[in-house]
Amino acid sequence: MDTGTASADGASLLSFQATHLWALIVAFHLSFIFAFVMGANEVSNAFATSVCSGAIKLRVAYVLATVVESAGAILLGYKVLETLRFKVIDLDMYVNTPNELLLGQVAIMAGAALWMIFATSFRLPVSSTHSHIGGIIGFSLVMRGTAGLHMHNVINIVISWIVSPILSGIISAVLYVLFDIAVLRRKDPVKSAFISMPIFYFAVLSFITFMVIFRGSKWIGFDKTTFWPALLISVAVGAVSALMFQFVVRRFLLKWLKNASTRSSNSNNNNSDELHAAAAGGGTSSEPPPPPAPHSNKQTKIDFNPPGLLKRILPDPKRTNNSQTLRLFSAVQVFTGCFTGFSHGSKDIPNTIAPLATLLFVYNNVHVPKPQETPLWILFYGSLGTCVGFWMLGHRVIRTVGQELTEINPFCGFCVELGAAITVVIASKIGIPISMTLCIVGSVVSVGAVRGSVPVNWPLFRNVFIAWVVTFPLSGVFSAAAMFLLKTFFL
Repeated sequence: MDTGTASADGASLLSFQATHLWALIVAFHLSFIFAFVMGANEVSNAFATSVCSGAIKLRVAYVLATVVESAGAILLGYKVLETLRFKVIDLDMYVNTPNELLLGQVAIMAGAALWMIFATSFRLPVSSTHSHIGGIIGFSLVMRGTAGLHMHNVINIVISWIVSPILSGIISAVLYVLFDIAVLRRKDPVKSAFISMPIFYFAVLSFITFMVIFRGSKWIGFDKTTFWPALLISVAVGAVSALMFQFVVRRFLLKWLKNASTRSSNSNNNNSDELHAAAAGGGTSSEPPPPPAPHSNKQTKIDFNPPGLLKRILPDPKRTNNSQTLRLFSAVQVFTGCFTGFSHGSKDIPNTIAPLATLLFVYNNVHVPKPQETPLWILFYGSLGTCVGFWMLGHRVIRTVGQELTEINPFCGFCVELGAAITVVIASKIGIPISMTLCIVGSVVSVGAVRGSVPVNWPLFRNVFIAWVVTFPLSGVFSAAAMFLLKTFFL
């Protein structure tokens, strides 16, 4: 009986499933491993600046990541899933050989997972998106050559990988300068921060709500929501969140700041000790942080010549920022960290389960899938593997992005996370599978360069950049090797 037919009766379906049951079992394991390693590597990138700036404890990041990563995958992951499943390879070329497509998904997951395991073991923040796309191309080149790929879509995806960290870095740098001018340079920066926060919450919550509900996922019934209803609902949600901050959260934060001034605050050193203790299996440090330095606002004469104007716009690297203001941003950074995790879940969890979803469809129907919604339970399965990986190994990569690349304080972390999250959410809504890793690192380097007072670890950035460049071809090579073996022994 030919298992490569496009349709099958009940008997042939049972025969096909019996023949490929082993592949289904292997695929479930590989998908979980891929999600696990992605959680250890890339979820760490999403929460690295929050943890290493002192905004949240590592254990709190574990809990928050579990919630927001899963929510992002469910609410916004559908577009990226559609791209990965139907817009990279030409599925029509497998209409008469669905068994080849099924085994190809095993090769994709094997190649991507193997590279991610290798990179995570060396604490390199690489991209599951690069790994996945490389795996797809490796499988396709073995089976159909370049004719099996939608090359224009592949080229667009690769271009987005170059543009996205630059765009994320620009957004974060602009946010840093704007908030620096509007808040940190004021005579009373704490008061200025409280004035700006309702505007911030209004803008961000409106943006997130609009991205979720405007022509959103069929899973939650938002697929028919048009522009104006989505805009009105988003503005209403943003307005309510701004009012909640002004009349509820503001009072809590004022009280918290007052109490925090008399006790030890979160510090980079404490979180560094916690991360090292997590790596060694020990406890956390109880040594108090050094006392905050006084705030100074140095007034300079305005020079409208280009060099003088640029110097006026950019932050003064010698200025000491108000410790209470930084403490306030550490509280706000909990929100931006969740926003980053949400955006990451919308993009990278689909990476880990897209091959499994395709394989499962072929296994159950013995024909090539058409564009459709992926079953919700598969997304939950990917979320489970992702969160388990972050809980168990996330501390390894957090140190690379959040501490070793450049020093991160709560204000820097706030701008880094916000810029990266905005970039990734827009890309996820469009359906472009960009890399959160590239966006986070691009924002960290950009803010570090604009900040000026703390050097960027350029040798480490070089190593991270090399890891990015080799991820795409190496995962493709691993996938091609796996597909060659599968083709030799099972086709």
